[in-house]
Formats: sequence, C-alpha cells, structure tokens
Amino acid sequence: MTEHHIFVTEPTEIVFDDDARAEFLTGFRKRKLAKKEAVKKKAMEREKQERREQRLEHRRALAEQARSNAKEVETAYGAIIDEDEDEWNGVSSKEEYSDEEQVAHVTVIEEFDPTDIHGTRHSHSDASDEDVDESESQAPPWSSTSAKKKDKKDAKKIKYQMAAARKAEERKQKNRKAEKADCARGKSKDRKRKQ
Repeated sequence: MTEHHIFVTEPTEIVFDDDARAEFLTGFRKRKLAKKEAVKKKAMEREKQERREQRLEHRRALAEQARSNAKEVETAYGAIIDEDEDEWNGVSSKEEYSDEEQVAHVTVIEEFDPTDIHGTRHSHSDASDEDVDESESQAPPWSSTSAKKKDKKDAKKIKYQMAAARKAEERKQKNRKAEKADCARGKSKDRKRKQ
C-alpha cells in the first residue's frame, strides 16, 4: 500500500513589530483622509467651474440686454438700424477692466453729438403750432427754459418739536431779537452823540 507522508512543519515564530503594526493601522486613516481631501478638492473645482459658467452666462445675458436696449433707444430716436452695422465707428479709445466677477468694457467718445449718429430730428408741426415762437419750437422738448418754468414759492420748512423744545426755541429767538434791537439802539445813540 501506499504510504502517506505527512509533512509536519514547525510553526514559525510570530514576531510583532510595533512600528510596522502602527504604520499598517494608521494607513487606513491616512488613506481615508486622502480620499476625503480628493473628494473635497474635486467638489471645489466643480463649484468654481459652475461659478465661471454662471458669470459667463450672466455676461452674455447682459450683453444681449444691452444690445436690445441700444436698439430700442435708437428706434426711439428715429434712427435707421442696419443689421450689418452693429458698432459706430467714431470711437477714440477702448479699454477693458476686469474683476473676478465682472468685466467692464469702457468706450470713450470725444465730442459726442447725437445728431451726428441719427441725423436731424423730425419735427411734427401742425397749423396750431404756428403761433408758437420760433425759438421755443427749435428747442428740444427735454430742455427746460426759464420762460417755461413756473414761479413756485418755496414752502417754509416746518419743524416738528415737542412743546418744551418749541418754547425754549421761541425764547432764544426772542432774546436774540431783543439783543439785536438793543445793539441797534446803542449804535444809533452813539451816532447821535458823535454828530
């Protein structure tokens, strides 16, 4: 028959290295913290990217709104709008200022005259307007002249005070008037004496 060979190995001695054991056990914590940091960093980058996209979208919306407002203003002034001509060429300088959240484009226009852009204003005159003075008809409707202004008397400013404060104020004013009157009388007496 066959012989069974049983190999008996001697148990190896187990030696605990405290430093290696501590490194192994703290490795879990270190790896866990590293994962948390990586997740936080990724979330922060994602938030930054979302904010950038929001700012960019906001800028685009503002630019579109500015374009539509400009078109409305031009149509209100009676300008002829060409779709090909988006920008006026009478600009002397352009500058750009940027911030973390906003970008501002500054355009400096020297000697700006709205009639240069849109031409002369169309005047709608009726037969009843012939009686109006020519100087008044030539003045733009938004300008104010002294002839058109009504004389309004400024209302006296009313001070609301408590009764005691009001009486004290009246007393002070009475005393001032009396002092002024005394001074005036004294000066007039001095003048009479000098003459």
